[in-house]
Amino acid sequence: QPLQRLKTLLMLVQSCRHLKGGQLASMVFKHTKHGDPFVRMFTTSILKNITSTFYRMIQKWIIDGNLEDPFQELFIQTRHHHQAMTDDDDDEQEEDENIWKNTFALREDMLPVFVSSDLASCILRIGKSINFLRECQQDNKWILHDSRSSASHHVAIESLGQLSSVVRERALEMDRALMRYLFSSEFDFIHSGCQVIKNYLLMGRGDFVAYYLSLVSPHLDKPSNSIDRYLLPNLLDKALKLTSASVDPPEVHAALSVVGRYYEKTNFQVDKKEDHAIRGWDQFSLEFKPSKPINRLFTRFMLAPYQKIFRFLLQLRRHEMDLVGVWKKQHELGRFLDKQSASVDSPCLPHSIRQLLRQCALYRMELSNFVNSMLYYFMFGVIETRWSKLITRTLEFRDGHGDMDALIAMHEHFPLEIAKALYLIERDSVHTLLLKFVRLIEEFIRFVSHIHDESKTLADRIKMILQHGADVMDNEEDFSADALFDKVHHEQQEHFGLTPLMVHQFQRQCASIDVQQQQFKNLCAQLQKNKQAEALVRVLFNLDDY
Repeated sequence: QPLQRLKTLLMLVQSCRHLKGGQLASMVFKHTKHGDPFVRMFTTSILKNITSTFYRMIQKWIIDGNLEDPFQELFIQTRHHHQAMTDDDDDEQEEDENIWKNTFALREDMLPVFVSSDLASCILRIGKSINFLRECQQDNKWILHDSRSSASHHVAIESLGQLSSVVRERALEMDRALMRYLFSSEFDFIHSGCQVIKNYLLMGRGDFVAYYLSLVSPHLDKPSNSIDRYLLPNLLDKALKLTSASVDPPEVHAALSVVGRYYEKTNFQVDKKEDHAIRGWDQFSLEFKPSKPINRLFTRFMLAPYQKIFRFLLQLRRHEMDLVGVWKKQHELGRFLDKQSASVDSPCLPHSIRQLLRQCALYRMELSNFVNSMLYYFMFGVIETRWSKLITRTLEFRDGHGDMDALIAMHEHFPLEIAKALYLIERDSVHTLLLKFVRLIEEFIRFVSHIHDESKTLADRIKMILQHGADVMDNEEDFSADALFDKVHHEQQEHFGLTPLMVHQFQRQCASIDVQQQQFKNLCAQLQKNKQAEALVRVLFNLDDY
């Protein structure tokens, strides 16, 4: 037998040359399946000596979370980041964030064949849980201490069967300890993280959103380089104090900030603009930057997709507010024209322009109904329903039904699901149509603002003509705004400052509103035919055809 033992050792040496750690254990394990009983028994004894060290390293990892692997032989490795960053604050935040994902990872090449991927993931998760608790906890050391003391009495790993049973039991214990901490008052996963996202990034706190937008709107219409950098944050503080947001703790207020940049270029910024032409709206965004320890789970990677959703909802809220502003201007203009007409006992605008203003009012009602219905569907039909399911599922983790990896994956997937339901996926046909609707609304708002200003100026001028310029008319009975317009148009001559060019511009604008309305109807028809937007169409059009 000594000769056979030497031959077996030679075979092992030759097959295991240049191997170490899990690779070495895997190769020896394969020889335990040899057909020769002696070789099988001999390699099994050698494997037992190899795995004893292997099991001790795992035992240290799942009890204390310490990775004692000086020669990188275990299937768990420490990740080292060498990311060059210029901003010290960003560097510090990068170091604090993602400690769950970026600190430890599996080494697939060092995973022994007798350890399954699921078992290896459990082993990794146990040590990561211990290190996460150690990093996050400050005064509540009892959570980790109780877990360690209860585990240290029964952990004794001497075989693969014991390894599996001990790991499963320890994983369940650490998952419960970790969830207990996440939902404790110290970490407060729901209120300090989830609810802040819902209230602010998803615009769930309606009174705050409405009031803050009313404060910043006059300033965001200006070029971005002309806005005081301290103005918008000060207005944010004011809105937080004077709305229902005041019930949130100071830590939540401190975590909210106004930024003039995005994580990615907004989908609605189509053309590259020069700095002097970029308005405040083009760079305005609200950012959630949580403090420790909540920022170790709600990382920038997890929160970045919410910026895209916020920008989209902001655009709709802004246009909703702009259309309300158009309605106010229309009423002011109506009262102004009534007053001007009463002073001369005759309409101060010709019938065609009065018809244009009525047409603009009706078109504004269509656009307002469209935007309001779309916001209603997105806020309640998409976000609210999915958020309710998310919180229900999250609370199941609090009761011990799930682990940290599943919790993070669920919350990372949620904003992507919302973005898809809001048709924010690029190259999506519905997304393309919504972009066209947005541009059409913006075009109408610019158009109607110009019409109102021009109509006021024209009404003043015609009033002056009607009061003092009767001699320009051949027949006093025809002395009216319509007759004056016709006279200027046919004679192509200026009368009292009313030029043929002005008349022609108003006539062209009357045709322009017809074109805009037709474009809107065409887009509505295209949207109704798109099967991907069936749920949205039912809300927008109430099954009525335009």
